[in-house]
Amino acid sequence: MQVFKASQLIKLKFDQTWLVEGLVPDFGLLVIYAHPKVGKSILTIQLAHALSTGKSFLDFKVPKKRRVLYIQVDEPVQEWAKQIELTGCSEEWDTLHEAPGLLNHPAHIQTLTHLCKNYDFIILDSLISLSGGAELKSPSVMSLYLNRVQQITSNKPTWLIHHKRKESAGIPDRRVSSAAFSFILTGTASVLYDLTSSSDGKTGNLQAVGRLVKKEINLARNGMLWEPDYSGVLI
Repeated sequence: MQVFKASQLIKLKFDQTWLVEGLVPDFGLLVIYAHPKVGKSILTIQLAHALSTGKSFLDFKVPKKRRVLYIQVDEPVQEWAKQIELTGCSEEWDTLHEAPGLLNHPAHIQTLTHLCKNYDFIILDSLISLSGGAELKSPSVMSLYLNRVQQITSNKPTWLIHHKRKESAGIPDRRVSSAAFSFILTGTASVLYDLTSSSDGKTGNLQAVGRLVKKEINLARNGMLWEPDYSGVLI
């Protein structure tokens, strides 16, 4: 155990590494949340594709290729396969499809923990399905499942998808009062990515807020994919 004077600590040099420069750090729990069917999984597929191939993500640079595992629990495997096909973003990254309630089975947790050691970046879709529809309104229950997520990923950078519904469990929402228990999720996450979409689904907005990240990106839909919308403001 090493104790530093604060004046000494700030003089130490810490390397800031990025998965996506200025947008996705190479550490911590990274939570993206949005209302259903606005494109969370599509945007995340684009991220998996960019990280695994070294291509840019929303015009932000990807410094190097990463080994990516996308664990899908939120939709039937047939729909998941079709969604990947329609995006055209299937290169290089791996995916695993599992039944809901994955985090309730110690044997599955152990197997996944071992599997995730082979990857640099883990994607989990989504928290409510992983928990098998657990009562996430309880701070203790939310903490339990977040701890299980971190156990599986061994504290590697992890992209966790969560659904945003008005007055729903454990998520902040600018349009309604945040539930008191949302501090469990927001306090644990290094960065929060809030994805909103217009009523026609043609435009959107991604707000990233964290200790080292503050970005707002206007988006436009090009077929299945999200792209930066330069007719608006890009920060």
